[in-house]
Amino acid sequence: KYLGQFDKAIECLKKSYEYMPKDRLSPLPQSNLADCYESLFDFENALECYMGCKEIQPNAQWILMEIGQIYSYLGKYDLALEYMKQAPDHSNYYENVANLYFRQGNPAQGEAFLKQALAKEKDSAKKAEILLHTANYYWDMLRNLRKAASCMKKAIALQTDMDKLYDYEWKLASIYFCLGKKRDAKIHAERSMEYFRKAENGTEEDYLNYKEFRAARLLRFGWNYIMLGETKKGLDMLHGMSSCTKCRHCHCSGCFEGPLYLGLYYEAIGDYPKAREYYQKGLEIKPHSIELQVALKAVSR
Repeated sequence: KYLGQFDKAIECLKKSYEYMPKDRLSPLPQSNLADCYESLFDFENALECYMGCKEIQPNAQWILMEIGQIYSYLGKYDLALEYMKQAPDHSNYYENVANLYFRQGNPAQGEAFLKQALAKEKDSAKKAEILLHTANYYWDMLRNLRKAASCMKKAIALQTDMDKLYDYEWKLASIYFCLGKKRDAKIHAERSMEYFRKAENGTEEDYLNYKEFRAARLLRFGWNYIMLGETKKGLDMLHGMSSCTKCRHCHCSGCFEGPLYLGLYYEAIGDYPKAREYYQKGLEIKPHSIELQVALKAVSR
């Protein structure tokens, strides 16, 4: 599966499920099968596999969210929302539900959903996560970078976890870079790197060489280096994402985030033809990505 040899993976996973003791069933063979089918854009078979997972673990939040996502790709939005709403403890619950409203053509409803969730939440750490999801929605869907930056600043003020602050500061730095505020971008990229060191994630080399998440980690370091003024080093990292084994939780045949963030870089510096080229490359890998669709539309006006 991780080598992109999905036909072989499907064959092995089907045998794995057949040989599994019926009194000790696990959702892993079927969830990995769903992964393969989703990578091949066979959403009907992916859905069937996730429904099989649900029979084994009826209340598993990740399974319910995956079913909701697949229904959204199939355009069955009512069913998508029904399943997503059953997974309120999923790490991407708020962002996924808001994005679903956007996909339905109701961007204001997505924004209202996030605002209501934020108003109800009392726990600071959870509030910070909702603010992160809201920032992503403003950036990715509504393309309102100023509101995205405001949300990230509030999220950073509430967050205390060093590893998450590394990620939050990277996100805020990226937003400032896209706003053309390079000085602010550099300040927050420096803070991101400082939090990386404080989080004690090991050396940069060891951290980046962890294959299960190498592409995602190259993305963050690559953008940080761009914002710190080491543009070539940063761009080399972004280009290097395409040759990585796909990340453990990725449902695509290849890395779509590399082209997405290369597109964002070229859009930020005003090279719209280059940005369109990379957004189109990303859509070849993940044509159902609403984020890439929105980005391409923005630079095609």
